[in-house]
Amino acid sequence: MATALVLTAASHTASACSVIVQWQVPFQPQGTEISTQHIAGLAQWLGSFNRGPRAMEGVLVEGFAPAAAPGAKRLAAQRAARVGRMVQTFTGNTLPVAIHASVAAATEQDSNNDMAVVQLVPAGSPQPFDCPAPG
Repeated sequence: MATALVLTAASHTASACSVIVQWQVPFQPQGTEISTQHIAGLAQWLGSFNRGPRAMEGVLVEGFAPAAAPGAKRLAAQRAARVGRMVQTFTGNTLPVAIHASVAAATEQDSNNDMAVVQLVPAGSPQPFDCPAPG
């Protein structure tokens, strides 16, 4: 049975010092395909950052898969690569795009982790390594 997938966009402050704008792209379990609706949503979201004063310095695309999934690391890498190619296409290859794959540990039960996350770093924002150490 197909389940409806909903893209969620979140803009939040990751810490007191760095700003991360992110978009989550959900996948079906074991899947690497992205629906036309999700592709259009990602294109529109990225397009809103290519206009006006909200310029971006770079993009990190992180693909996820649950540890219990067969070939989890490969699955996560395929998801990240697929979304990364879309990001490059939609931004006209004008931003550096880093790709990363993550496998959720067995103890991380709060999410199914069948997703990729696109993280944008706004131009001029402090980088995480520029922030003071916590504590």
